Amino acid sequence: MENLVLLKLIFRNWWRNKLFTVISLVSLVVGISCTNLLISFVIHEYTIEGENPKKDRILRLTQQLPSMQSTGQVSFVYGGSVAGTIAPFPEIESYLRLTEKEATHIEIENQRFPQQVIVEADSSFCRFFPYQILSGNMKEALIKPDCIALSEEKAMQYFGKIDCIGRELSLVYGDKVDMKRVSAVYQFYAQSALRIDLLGNSQNLQEEGTSCMILLKERTDVSAFRERFESTELPTVTGPGYYKLQTLQESYFDTKLADSVKTFSHRQIALLSIGLLSAFLVLFIACFNYVNLSFSRLLKQVNMIHVETLMGASHSYICRQLFIDTFLTVFIAFILSILVMGDILSLFNYFFDARLTFGFILSWKVFPFILLFVFLLNLIHTNLIFLELSFQVFKQICFYKILAYFVPVRADSVNHSTITTVVAVISFFTGLTIDN
Repeated sequence: MENLVLLKLIFRNWWRNKLFTVISLVSLVVGISCTNLLISFVIHEYTIEGENPKKDRILRLTQQLPSMQSTGQVSFVYGGSVAGTIAPFPEIESYLRLTEKEATHIEIENQRFPQQVIVEADSSFCRFFPYQILSGNMKEALIKPDCIALSEEKAMQYFGKIDCIGRELSLVYGDKVDMKRVSAVYQFYAQSALRIDLLGNSQNLQEEGTSCMILLKERTDVSAFRERFESTELPTVTGPGYYKLQTLQESYFDTKLADSVKTFSHRQIALLSIGLLSAFLVLFIACFNYVNLSFSRLLKQVNMIHVETLMGASHSYICRQLFIDTFLTVFIAFILSILVMGDILSLFNYFFDARLTFGFILSWKVFPFILLFVFLLNLIHTNLIFLELSFQVFKQICFYKILAYFVPVRADSVNHSTITTVVAVISFFTGLTIDN
């Protein structure tokens, strides 16, 4: 019953201050939406390849070419030398070579599609990157020269459906036409750094320049292996030399790397710092606006709270009222912000070149942080409001005590002009006022 009365008081107060309520909700919805999107983006990028169970055991080979002394490393490796390079290291479980070809256009049943990058890989691809197979057989695309695998997005673009196994397409390389049969359709896993739309195999990887990755065996000390590998002289493009190793995350944030595989994404880590800073800045502005409006409304509520106190309301009752008021406001703003995020997510991905999904935002990696942030926002705001309320009550008590000191106690001896003068002087020097 007591909680019901509290809710009635809160909703009546909202109704009397409709403009304040609307402005507060809009401010919080915008602030929470932008903050949640930016925080989700930062978490998504910092934990790239988080859905790959082998990400910590996958390393990329890089080397420095004489012509690139000032620009850093290159991921170019001669395909025929890979087997000999990894032979002295029993810790290596497998290797994967990737190379890219760019078709001028693709023809499917008299339809023409624009140029597209085709990635050719070893048959060990699925051991490194666990793409979800939606239909067909991925191994055929990685073994048979006349087969190819498509991403879900490209299957929908080319054929209008996922079930397109056995359909044919023509890859046009200038004057050369290469006929392929679709053997599999796959879907990227969340936070995939390597996003290949057309995946096939090549019989010439031994003779081509490739990008190479190695997969270490389980329970291998990665740090010790990297130190030993990088200090061992091995055959490189320019003769005997030394390779460097990068984890997938290190490679993702290495924007200076001259990557021979353009389908492997890279991101500037400074952008994530700016994104995180922007998130807190937007949140601060929204919270400051909300707290400022709350303080303004609170000044109008002091008399009402005094009346409640005189009618027997306890200290805990007043605190609970303030907490529930703030909690309901923040909770409603949070629910509305989820709806807003769903509407602006595609726009956010477009401007930030991101790959956020609504499922990732609501996943265990992000959603607990969002709930914690909402709880802290509610708790901090309630404490600030209570401190402001205590200060206002303290000011009133001080005012009356000072007034009682200067004004005679007996009512029949009180002079109205004297009281007015004393009140004016006290107000002038202390800034204290008495509400009518």
